[in-house]
Order: sequence, then C-alpha cells, then structure tokens
Amino acid sequence: MVGCESTLLPITLASPATTNRIGDVALVRGIWLLVLAQILSTFPASATGIFLPDMAADAGSDMALVGRLRGLGGAAALICGILAAPLIDRLGRAWAISGGLTLLAVGAFLATFGSIPALAVFFALAGAAGAVSEPAVQSAAADGRDAATGARAAAMISAFRALSPMLAAPLLAAPALFWGWRGDFLAMAIGCLVIAGAAAATLARRPIAGLARPTYVAALRIVGSAPGALPLVMGSTLRATLQFAWLTYLAAFLVERFGASTVDVAFTWTLGGTGFFIANLLVGRLIGTAAASGWRTPERLLAVSLVALTILTPMGLLVATLPVAMLIAGLTAAAHGAIIAVTISLLVGRYTPIRGAVLGLNAAGANLGLFVGAAIGGSALGWAGYNGLTVTLVLLAATTSAVTVWALRSAGSAATSVAER
Repeated sequence: MVGCESTLLPITLASPATTNRIGDVALVRGIWLLVLAQILSTFPASATGIFLPDMAADAGSDMALVGRLRGLGGAAALICGILAAPLIDRLGRAWAISGGLTLLAVGAFLATFGSIPALAVFFALAGAAGAVSEPAVQSAAADGRDAATGARAAAMISAFRALSPMLAAPLLAAPALFWGWRGDFLAMAIGCLVIAGAAAATLARRPIAGLARPTYVAALRIVGSAPGALPLVMGSTLRATLQFAWLTYLAAFLVERFGASTVDVAFTWTLGGTGFFIANLLVGRLIGTAAASGWRTPERLLAVSLVALTILTPMGLLVATLPVAMLIAGLTAAAHGAIIAVTISLLVGRYTPIRGAVLGLNAAGANLGLFVGAAIGGSALGWAGYNGLTVTLVLLAATTSAVTVWALRSAGSAATSVAER
C-alpha cells in the first residue's frame, strides 16, 4: 500500500527554465483519440439541452419532468463513480474508455424510443458511462508525462470537452431539421461505438506503470486521508450542480422569456462553448507557465473565477433583452471553464501517483452534480417559475464559493506542510 505522505505531492508549475514545454499542437497530436472520445461522450448531454422541449413534447410530458428525470442518472453516476474511481489505475485505459463509450451508445439508442421510461434509462446509463470514461480519458492524457505537462494535458482534455456545446449546435441542430432529434441520438450511438472500437484497438490494455495501484479499500483510504483532495472534489461537485441547474433550462428560458428561435438557442450554445473552451485553455496555459507566485497562481485565478460565476449566473435570468442574455450566458460558461481548468490542474499536479482515483471521484461528483443540478433546477422551476430558479441559483453559487474557498485553504495548507517536510 502506498501511504498518504508518499502520494501527496505539492503542485509543480511548469517554467520555461525547468520544463521542456510541449507546444499545443504537438500535445493535441499526441492525445487526438482521447480528445475525440471526450467530445463525443458529451454530445448526448448537449443534445438533451438543445432538444429538451421537443423531447418533452414527444414523450407527452412537460419540460420540468424530463429535466428531473436526469436526476435519476445521479444515482448511477455516484454508484459507478464510487465503485470504479479507486480502480481506474488498475484497469487498462482501453477497457475503461471503450467500455464507457459502449455503455453511452446503448443509452443513446434507447433514447430514440422517446418514452419517459426510455429517457430515464438513457439518463441513468449516461451517468454511469461518464463516471467511468471521463476520468480514464483525463488520466490517459497525463500518462507518460511529468506532473506539470500531465496536468496541462488533462486540463486540455477538459478544454476540448467544452467544444461539445459549440460543435453540438451546428452538428446536431442542422441534421435534426431533416431527421429529428431521434436521428441525432442514433448517429451519436453509432459514433460512440466507432470511437470505442478505436480505443480498444490502440490504447493500453494493461495498467500504466509508475502509478499507485492499491486495493479498492486502500485507495479510498489514501484519497480520504490526502489533505485537500476531498474538499476539491466537493467544490467541483457543487460547481457542476450550479452549472446544470442553470444550463438545463437555459434554452427553455430563452424561448419562453424572449421568444428565441432554434437558431438563437443554437447560437447561444455556440457562444457558451466558445467561451468555455477559450477560458479553459487559457487558464490551463497560464497555470502551466506561471511561477509559484503572482496573479497567475491557481488559487488567485480560481478566486476571480468564483466571483465572476457568482455574479453572472443569476444575472442572466434578470436581464431584459435577448442579446444581453446570450452574452451573459457566454461569460457564465467561460467562468465555469476557468474553474474546471484550475481544479483539474490541482488534482493532477498535486496527487499525481493517485490521479486515477482522485479524477474518478471528481468525475463522479461532477456527473452527480449534473443530474442533481438538473433535478434541483426543475423542482425550483416547477415551484416558483424562473423567479424560483433565480433564487436557487443564487444559493447554489454562494454555497459553491464557500466550499471552494475552504478547499483552497485545505489544499494550500497541505502543499505547504508537505513542502516543508
């Protein structure tokens, strides 16, 4: 068993003087299959947001109920995350990634039936698949690299994950004009199977050397004992809860409040995906090139992003015009992207030998937040309309900021104490 003291590493930020920096193009070239797997695995969630009104209408239900159905996936994400996270580094990357994509393909196919039971099963399978494949993809991106470059590669995977909403707008909305939302879900199922086959054929089928591979119980004990690890995961879970309590009903809000067209909603998704991607990529680069002090430290960047997120999230539901609402949606997405980049960089850089376990728990928490956020948002919407949703977002934003500040202090204290040893 590997003890906590031996696995907890202070984050090491890249510096031109100490690190052979890999260019962005070269780094992407080395992880291209992982990038495709990450982007495609998020398409079903993006499609659900875009087609929520159509899916609810075809199922003979209201949007609030379909949104709450996504909460069923929270249980699957939590259970699979707890069961799989400590074992991520004990499995070959090929098995974890291809298995998750195959599970997602089955769920996307079932969604095409359009009934409430079929959608419920889809959401549950999507939660289970995300809890397995996402941490495996991020961990695989960091394999074979030093701590700083590995953290940057993992953060870059999350940046490309942000391309899903941006790419989903034209790639899903345009074909849906001809074959409907069901055709999109069928195409996504086929795409997931193709990438799953490529992953099974090309990625490592044996566990990666050099990482801690304790037993299941020992891995949980190590992560739980590593100072700062669980608070960071808790903050990430709350951020995801806030994000999807807002994002799940954004399209419905734009349509009902401003009479937005499908093109308007698709453009908003593209704007948000662009903001998320740019913020995530830039913050990852800043953290990877900054010195250990200065305004570009992860802690300061995270604090600024939290303030922006707390202000922007409820503001988007209070503005009076569609263009301003669309702009604020893009800025809100950018704040989420920045926070995700910092969190992943801290987890990979600080807990390198057990990164599979911490990233697995982080992904499980984020997936749980996705479904719980959708359920909370749906309940607030059904309770008091968009005024109730606004109040709920304010409370979630405040809680997210408070817990993340606590996580920063815990992680900072841990890094200082380990460095002093």
